[in-house]
Amino acid sequence: MSRALKTWDELEPIFRKEWEERYTPILGQEWDDVRDAFRFGWDMAHRPEFRGKSWQEVEQDLARHWSRPEEASEEASWDQVVDAVREGWERAQQMALD
Repeated sequence: MSRALKTWDELEPIFRKEWEERYTPILGQEWDDVRDAFRFGWDMAHRPEFRGKSWQEVEQDLARHWSRPEEASEEASWDQVVDAVREGWERAQQMALD
């Protein structure tokens, strides 16, 4: 992937296509269902306090950051979004190494 493609707006169509090909058939989650969670993982990976850390080091912190009682629903629970958050996190980490 080109280094010039770094912004979310440029990368989102690529992430969407990959998610729909790779995960929708397995998890049954459409991109529109996980977009916010994927973006959350992506954004958190760019924050200074999380940058350069492994998923294992940050997962609990991210789960607490994700938890928003005013938006609590089964669809938005950590268990339902963790795969998308992790994928967003890992994609951001991977691109930082490119």
